[in-house]
Amino acid sequence: MSDSRPMAARETAYLGSQAQDYDARRFARPQGRVIGEMEAGQLMAVLNRLDAGSSVLEVGVGTGRFVALALAQGHACSGIDASPDMLEQTRAKLANEGSLRLECAEAAVLPFEDNRFDCVYSIRVMNQTESADYALRAVREMYRVVRPGGWLLVEFVNSRRLTAPGNHRRNVRLSHDQVEAALAGARLACRSGCFLFGMTAFNRCPAVLLAALSRLDRAFSRAFPRLCARGYVAVRKPQDSAA
Repeated sequence: MSDSRPMAARETAYLGSQAQDYDARRFARPQGRVIGEMEAGQLMAVLNRLDAGSSVLEVGVGTGRFVALALAQGHACSGIDASPDMLEQTRAKLANEGSLRLECAEAAVLPFEDNRFDCVYSIRVMNQTESADYALRAVREMYRVVRPGGWLLVEFVNSRRLTAPGNHRRNVRLSHDQVEAALAGARLACRSGCFLFGMTAFNRCPAVLLAALSRLDRAFSRAFPRLCARGYVAVRKPQDSAA
């Protein structure tokens, strides 16, 4: 059977063993778990503002690590991912955890009507897209499906991050300014960051020192969000917005 997904999605999605091993490779060690907890904290800052039973969409749901947090709060959740294999991981993990609808789709062409969700978010996705232009199209598409008064949280690899010598890993990078410009008309709620010292510092940190590194990184990230390895922009759609 031919793959009908757009070329961009086919080239950037995690498939096969990449999907099966995704969690084990990244979050089995204490270092990965601390990274995951710091990312989850950024999402919880938005989820905790929602009314009970809100409609929530995760764009790039992956293996369901983050949507599980929304399900635990009793929200009606949807998730899209360009990888059917990642969606299978989520189905297996969260089959009995609450109201969850999953679809195979790409971030820049969401299969939902305008003003559909109370909250839309994306974490660890924009840097995996084919280009900055595509990523910003996806940001605008996510905003389209947020209802007036609803929330959007976008995470990205920060183009203004502090970079260690020799760190030239290729991925799509954005800035807070670029994301905010793509969301012109939205009400900025929070501009934040994580991993001022980089995820590599956490992955190489001895387990006994992780708590101290986490506290230090959180403090510096609050002071210098525009320099962090990962940036976050949270906005609300105005109540009088038509789209």
